[in-house]
Amino acid sequence: MKSATRTVVFAVALAFGSQLLIGFVVSVVQVCSLLMGFHATSIGGVDAVLVLLLPIIGIPFNAGGFTVRLLFEALVGPLEFLVGHRSMTVMSNLPFYLSLLVMQMALVAVVVAARFRRTKTSRDWLLMAVAILLLVNGLANIGWPWWGT
Repeated sequence: MKSATRTVVFAVALAFGSQLLIGFVVSVVQVCSLLMGFHATSIGGVDAVLVLLLPIIGIPFNAGGFTVRLLFEALVGPLEFLVGHRSMTVMSNLPFYLSLLVMQMALVAVVVAARFRRTKTSRDWLLMAVAILLLVNGLANIGWPWWGT
């Protein structure tokens, strides 16, 4: 594999991996805030095993953050004929939500790959700014009860 191709593949992997890692970190914050009672919704009588799995299960919802949630909620009603469900919950429309998530992650990966290919380092101000924006985007979404109410 050529060096330029390796660089692009590495940058795309770095972008997707970073987004998933940020989603995990935000999921841990979300679970901690739920356990401390900072949300209007609760996880009810969920046993301890499920609480331990919530950070892992929540990765796609918190990696997408506020932007994917906003798109999902804006589009799931009008595009009901495509998604095939009358329910507006994310779990009943998971393939549609995941397609929006993949689009956002791919867009971020293109930006990261282009910048990484140019600078050849992950310690770049633009890449750090993208990571901070993704973290803020995820944290803006921790009040969303993606698991249902």
